[in-house]
Amino acid sequence: MPVVLLLILIYTFDSYCDMSIYGIYIGCSPLNYMLYNFIHTNMLHLLINAFFLVFYWEKIKTVGLWYVLPIIGVVPICAGLMATYDTPTVGSSAVVMSMVGILAAYIPRIYTVRLILTLVASSVITLLFAPHINTMIHLYSFVLSYFLSLIIKYVRR
Repeated sequence: MPVVLLLILIYTFDSYCDMSIYGIYIGCSPLNYMLYNFIHTNMLHLLINAFFLVFYWEKIKTVGLWYVLPIIGVVPICAGLMATYDTPTVGSSAVVMSMVGILAAYIPRIYTVRLILTLVASSVITLLFAPHINTMIHLYSFVLSYFLSLIIKYVRR
């Protein structure tokens, strides 16, 4: 996937200059809301996000790219605007959660309830034990993408 190669390329620039300035934080440039998804704090962070980007992309291609790409492009920006804090937020996990939201709209309802309960439980655990992670941006990305996908799904019928 070319996006993963782009993420790795951008990560290598961090050796030469501090890329975290392109994260989102209170008072950041509006451009940062478009760039924060491409910046990662370390190689493990990048590899985890890259794995899930590829994993979900393979599943999401069947949904229809005409609306998937705009959702995964715009929703993380909106989620970032809703969850901006003092500490910079970086990483493509908002895109990953947006993909999960899209996929959730296309699975049977019984599994949707389980998925949402799992996301809520993992978010609570993250809030309690990993306060440096911007949990709200993940939740907003999921919820916005899920509801947009449901609307599009029912309009297409």
